[in-house]
Parts: sequence; structure tokens; C-alpha cells
Amino acid sequence: MTSKGWFSFWESKAVLLLLVGSVALNVFSYFKVEGLNSTLAAQQRQHELSEILQVDDWVPNLKALHLDESVSSISFPAPKMLLVFSKDCHVCQANFPNWTSLEEEIGRENVLYVATNPLRATQQYAQQRRIADRTVLFADQGQRADAFRIYRVPQTILLADNQVKAIETGVLTPEKRQRLMDAWSAVAPADQKVSSE
Repeated sequence: MTSKGWFSFWESKAVLLLLVGSVALNVFSYFKVEGLNSTLAAQQRQHELSEILQVDDWVPNLKALHLDESVSSISFPAPKMLLVFSKDCHVCQANFPNWTSLEEEIGRENVLYVATNPLRATQQYAQQRRIADRTVLFADQGQRADAFRIYRVPQTILLADNQVKAIETGVLTPEKRQRLMDAWSAVAPADQKVSSE
């Protein structure tokens, strides 16, 4: 075997070993990355769940944008039901009869509609729904995400002493409504308690 032939022989073996090693490394990396991706996805799901507003969470006063374009701080020392909606949300539309019934039972003064749409669109929509006198928007969108953690609508949130006492998402079914009313009865002043009969 000449030196040139010997070199080619060992050179081809080295190239083959490098190819095999490269393939093995890629396969190993793929499975490692896939495992990491699934771990990251699980962590992301857990983070999202931990970010959802929950009972006993504290929320600050609401920096509210009123439909007349004024801004004020709304506090929640007394019980207040927040009905969070978007005019573009079909589930929210389905929820309005339930919210109207809830409002009649606990009193209009104890309900605040919170819209997630821009001001002009909300002004028109609230007029059509006849809720303009008790509808506000989040004046600070960061507060919407960070403090109230509104990532989806509709939500029905019972607050008292700036603390979440009950929260329901989606359509207000009879079961969800009953949970809210039980929570309301536990925190409402005696003259505003609702009979369960």
C-alpha cells in the first residue's frame, strides 16, 4: 500500500467516523431540544395558570377611563361585582341576560361593567346596551394585564376590600351564578344580602 493509498484509507475512515459522530450528535441534540421544548411548554402552561386572577388575590384600585373620557380611581372597599366584557366577544353577548339578572338581584349600584375595547367603540356599544352609566375601561392597559390579569373574557369578579372573593369565567351558568351569590351573601352588608330562597 502506498503512502497515498494508506492516507486515503485512513482519511476515508476519519471522514466516516466524523459523519457517524455528527449524525449521532444531531439525533442526541434533537431529542434533548425536544425534551427541553416540552419542559418549557409545561412551564409556560404552569406560568399562565399561576397568572390567572384567583380568589384571595389582592387587586389595586382601578384606574378607570369613563365613557365621558375622564379618568378616575375606583376603589373596592365595599363589595362590587365587575363584569368584564368585549363587544366583539360572542360569549359576552350570550352572558348579558345573565348579568342583567344578576344586576337586578344585587342592585345596579353594586355592578361595574369593565370593557376591554377602545373608547369610541365602547361608547357606542354601551349606549346600545343601556349600560353607559356604569361602564368603564381600563385606563391603564398594563394594569389590565398585570394587576387584574384580564387575558380572556367574559369574567365576573366579586371584589371586597380590594380582594377577589369570587371569580367566574365564561358564560354564567346557574352553578357559577350560585357560587357568586353565595360569595356575595358572605361579604355584602346586611341590607344587601340576597335570600337564597
